[in-house]
Amino acid sequence: MSQAQVDTLTLKFAEASPSSVAAAIAANGTDPISPGEAVLALEAGTVTMLALDASGTPRILAQGGVSPAGPGRFEATATLAPAPAAVASQPILEGVGRSGQVLGIGTSHAARVTLYESEAARDADAGRQANVPPVATSRVVADTLTNGAEWLDAPGGVTYALADTAAGLYASVVPTAAVSSLVVTVRVLVLER
Repeated sequence: MSQAQVDTLTLKFAEASPSSVAAAIAANGTDPISPGEAVLALEAGTVTMLALDASGTPRILAQGGVSPAGPGRFEATATLAPAPAAVASQPILEGVGRSGQVLGIGTSHAARVTLYESEAARDADAGRQANVPPVATSRVVADTLTNGAEWLDAPGGVTYALADTAAGLYASVVPTAAVSSLVVTVRVLVLER
């Protein structure tokens, strides 16, 4: 692969995937750049720097995570509105890296929150009753029940390693009573981006 010489760095793309940015900055793209320019793309907590190599082909120069909650820590939040009682919502908590430790889970209202390493694991566990513990091989990361607006720490952390195709931690959130809006927050220590 040819290396790119970078003279100018521009943040052009917020919440865009590296592949869509590469297509946009190519010579025939919607926002082409010149050799010597580089762009930053931000998607789900990951910053990617792209530039054109000597042949004009878009290349990733560097990629890494950003962590607004401090070094290695990240808080992923999902807001569910409305949140009917006993009906599972299935948000994906992004920006949690490929592996890490869950340090805590909080909710704005009473709910059962279950986190999974993949969508397939969440789908396979869908029929399990609330009072039945998950099977050891089920890829359930955490299974908690909050009693209201509550934060539950996970002392020592609960380790996860996402499936290669996972977009984030997959969740199942079941409110114990109907609410107009329910906020779920998961604090993680990201080990690998």
